[in-house]
Amino acid sequence: MTWSELELRWVLLGLGLLVVLGVFLGGLIKSRFRPSESPRSDPEVWPEEPKTSIPATGSIQSQEGFAAEFEGGGGSPEAVVDDTRSISDAVEQTDESQPVEPHSDEPRLDEPQATPGNADPVAETERVVSLRLIPGEGERLDAERTVRALREAGLQHGPYEIFHYCEDRNVPESGFSVANLVEPGSFDLSNIPGTTLPGITFFMVLPGSRDAVERFDKMIGMARDLCQSLDARLLDELGNSWSIQGERYLREELIEYRRRRSGI
Repeated sequence: MTWSELELRWVLLGLGLLVVLGVFLGGLIKSRFRPSESPRSDPEVWPEEPKTSIPATGSIQSQEGFAAEFEGGGGSPEAVVDDTRSISDAVEQTDESQPVEPHSDEPRLDEPQATPGNADPVAETERVVSLRLIPGEGERLDAERTVRALREAGLQHGPYEIFHYCEDRNVPESGFSVANLVEPGSFDLSNIPGTTLPGITFFMVLPGSRDAVERFDKMIGMARDLCQSLDARLLDELGNSWSIQGERYLREELIEYRRRRSGI
């Protein structure tokens, strides 16, 4: 059997196509099974690279965590060192921008420390004894007249822009003070002329360096004198009329307070 020239050409063309197809398929198969330079994202074929992150608190992973990653095939020793350096740099930047506060359980030097056994519960308790001086119903105090009466009684305009009574000028602590009933309680002496006040309040703060009962008696006596000179009336701290019974009760409380402080 003799092939014609046309048939021979078709045979050669078919063989050529088979060769080309074989070369193409061989290259494709090799490319699929050749390891790539960078790991694939598929965890079944290539393991993921170790991921290191900085928590929000600024802490970093422990050395055991890096060792576990390295032993598990997560990376080379050089990669672990590079990751550690990058985390250290990030932590330094975080420390500069957000300083870490000291632990709340640790005592601070600028805070007063409690000394068990030496604390005085009475001395630590602060109490304010007060009473009010107000005009009659529907009236107001003349501010200029009130300030003049306070000064004539021995009170001085001082800290917090209120009046203070100091029996000893060498002792800066006041025995008691007098404030304006209008918030914030100060007396603006530059605007006193031509103004009126709804009232004034006398108060003393406990504890103090001076005897509490003596300070109370002095404050009540002065309040009574000013009440007469200003045509006003006295009220307690709750706004009730001042009574002898209430005054005696407060005085007895101050006597007991003094006794406890002296340890008698």
